[in-house]
Formats: sequence, structure tokens, C-alpha cells
Amino acid sequence: MEEQKFNSRTLLEIILISTIIVILTMITSFLPTLATVILPIPIIILYLRRNISETYICIIITIIALSLATNPHIAVLFAAIYGLIGIGVGYCVKNNKSAYRTFITTCILTLLSIIVAIIIYTTFIDKKSIIDLVNEIVSSIQVYTRQNLEYIAANFSTDMSDIIATVTSKEMIVGYIPVVLIMTTFISSYLILIISNKILKSLKMKDINVLHFSNFYVSNLIGAFLIAILAISIIIKSKEIADIKYIITITTGLVVVIFLLNGMATISYVLRKKTHLSKIATIIVLVVTYFMGLGNLYAFLGLVEMIFDFRKLDPHRIFKK
Repeated sequence: MEEQKFNSRTLLEIILISTIIVILTMITSFLPTLATVILPIPIIILYLRRNISETYICIIITIIALSLATNPHIAVLFAAIYGLIGIGVGYCVKNNKSAYRTFITTCILTLLSIIVAIIIYTTFIDKKSIIDLVNEIVSSIQVYTRQNLEYIAANFSTDMSDIIATVTSKEMIVGYIPVVLIMTTFISSYLILIISNKILKSLKMKDINVLHFSNFYVSNLIGAFLIAILAISIIIKSKEIADIKYIITITTGLVVVIFLLNGMATISYVLRKKTHLSKIATIIVLVVTYFMGLGNLYAFLGLVEMIFDFRKLDPHRIFKK
């Protein structure tokens, strides 16, 4: 009788979580970034309260409900994206993984979810190819940017033709795609963990050990891999293969943004740990100095920090002493 009571309670909880997810999916259907942050949370909560098999049952019920309420594509989108993130984060928290590993796992799953979401939406809902989507995005950005720069040039009587040509070039815009993806992934991952931790605390459940930004680091193994990819891209460029310049631009953007985050985390570490600056003040300093043009300096600092690991965070650091 007790087992039957337990099963009934569990089933009720699974149905309740599924219902919440369906409602949240409806609300956030036009805000994919918000959906990425919000929808994995119910799955995380269920995983921590129950186990993996019951979480799978919840995802299956949600897929069926979403297929009936919306369409099968959105249902598959949920399973492939938000269910994956929820299970991944829930696993790390339940098994007491380190804050760094939990964060990196969340980042990887979030990045995969964004890519899968774009592919599914473009292919099955919008019925276009990825190339067509990229060309549309590039064309829209070119028109918008050109209009704004021409307006500025006309008002200040300045010749900005060279700047307009550079900024609106397809190669430049395509190069920003990995930058936007990585930054979106990074911020979304932090929001998932922070919001989940707040909710879990209010429910008096297990706390999530959220990684402090000042303790974020790029392992020299990852750094070496990124630099190797960049070097290979440059070598391939010498073969004069068509459109290889876009691969080099994308690779360069990817390497720079990762080292940029590492450099900003290093500065955050100094400001927080050495000068005891407040969290808000540290954020303001980093944002203001970045927009003042110190982005390249932060990226270079991130490269140096990856090699020498002054913060002693990387277990695989080159210089152990």
C-alpha cells in the first residue's frame, strides 16, 4: 500500500512538472533565449527529487503533450534541448561535481541546444537551409549597419566609406557568429545555474555550487586545441580553397572570444580577491573598459593567463611551481 502511495505521488509530480513545462513552452515560444534559461529548470528539480528514469518519463509525457498542443517539431525541440540541459545539470548537482565541471557541462549542453534549435527550426519549420539563414542574417545586418553609419557620416560630415565597407563585409559579419554564440552560451549557462539555485533554495533542496566568474579559466589543453585549429585554418588558406576565408574568420572569432572571457575573468579575480572590489563595481569596470576598447588587451591577457596560470586554477597547467 505504501509502495502504491509512493507511485501515485511520483506520477502526480511527473504530470505536474510536465504541465508546467508545457505552459512555460507556450509562454516562451517566441523568446528562444528565455526558453533556454527557464525550461531546463523543472527537469533539474525533478531529477534532484526523483531519479533519471522518472525524469525520462516526464520528458516523454511532455513530448506527447507538446505534440498534441503545438506540433511535433516543438516537442522534439524540447526533448533535444531543454531535456538534455536539465538532465546534464541535474546529474552534475546530484553527484556533487565541481562548480567548474558543472558550469562547463552546462555551457556545452547549452551551446549544443542552441545549434540544434537553429537546425531544427530552419530545416523543419522555416524550411530553409543553414546557408540561406546565414545569408539572410548577413543581408539584414548589412542594411541596418550601413543605414546607421551613413546617417552618422551625414550628420558629422565625415567620410566613412572605408569603415562602412569593412564593417558591412560578409566576412566581418560571419566572423561575429561564433562570438555571439559563445557569449549567448556563457550568459545563458550562468543564468540557468543562478536561477535554478535560487529556486532550489526556496524549495529547501540541494544548493548548486555556482562557479564565480573570477574562477573561470581556459585550460591550456583547450587553448592548445583552439590555437591548433586556427593554425590549420591558416595553412589551408594557402591552398587557395574557395570560401576558406570565412572558416579562418570564424575560427579567429572563436579563439579571441574564449581568450577574452579568460582575460576578463583574470581581471575579475584581481579586482575581487586582491582589491576586494564589490561584485557590482567589478562588473561595471569590466563592461566599461571593454567598450572603451580594451577587448584585445583582455584577449591577450587571457592567452598569457592560459599559458602561465597565475591564478593556479588549471590542474593541467604547464608550470606547476
